[in-house]
Amino acid sequence: MDSGELQNTLKRLCKVMWDANVTNPITYVTQISYLLFLKMLEEMDTEQKESGNGNYKTMFAKFKIGSREVNFEPLRWSVLTSNPDNERMLRTLRDTLPQLAEHPLLSQGAKAIFANASVVVPNGATLRKAVDIISPISFQAEDADVKGDLFEILSSDLGSQKKAAQFRTPRHLIRVITEMVDPKIGETVCDPACGTGGFLIAAFEHISLANTSSDLIQEKVGPYGLPVRRGYGDKLTRKQWDFLQRKTLHGFEGDADILRMAAMNAVLHQFDHSPLVCRDSICGSEDTW
Repeated sequence: MDSGELQNTLKRLCKVMWDANVTNPITYVTQISYLLFLKMLEEMDTEQKESGNGNYKTMFAKFKIGSREVNFEPLRWSVLTSNPDNERMLRTLRDTLPQLAEHPLLSQGAKAIFANASVVVPNGATLRKAVDIISPISFQAEDADVKGDLFEILSSDLGSQKKAAQFRTPRHLIRVITEMVDPKIGETVCDPACGTGGFLIAAFEHISLANTSSDLIQEKVGPYGLPVRRGYGDKLTRKQWDFLQRKTLHGFEGDADILRMAAMNAVLHQFDHSPLVCRDSICGSEDTW
């Protein structure tokens, strides 16, 4: 799937939401993101099961959470979308999606995506149109860069809306500023108003690229057809990788829905164990971060 196909798919999904009068950009981007992530989760689960030699327990099984037993099978994409009753499918999604915030197999970053999740798709017919667009996509066939680009393009739609423009710095400015700051492995990066995570992604990719052997650096076409150089940090030790993924990046954001998008980007760019916190960096406690 190339950049043009990605953008076309997302435009179709956005139109489905607009036609259903879900016109707030933060709202429809969040709703679309939930659905895309559910599809990805099933594909990731299937891939891990196939490589687990029979020892892998599916994440869509029943799990004991506190004193409750929670069944995540209804959230399996193929099970959810096979329901011929559109309204029942919508009710199932509304009732069970927030439970992923407690799933014992998900990282803290992934759990943050579904914390206090609210499904506001107005009716089952709209949900059916959306899942019919998403179902043919095979994320397992795409590399991590394409998945990350998908959410970056979706996040950028917020920036095209006047009401949400404060949440996104233009990509070329992010790249220039990151190159000027030149973050290095062992240092920490904090974005006190991280929005959807653009600067954090750029910092992660910058450090990874700087620690990649020259023969392993790949020239790729990123979102919007722009050329990008990608590296995967083969020079980093396991300890350095752990520091990069867990302790290097820190993000604060005052809007919970925007922070949710940052968490999605963090998961897809492999730093979902990094602390992303919902807080006001201006009015918050001066000695806490």
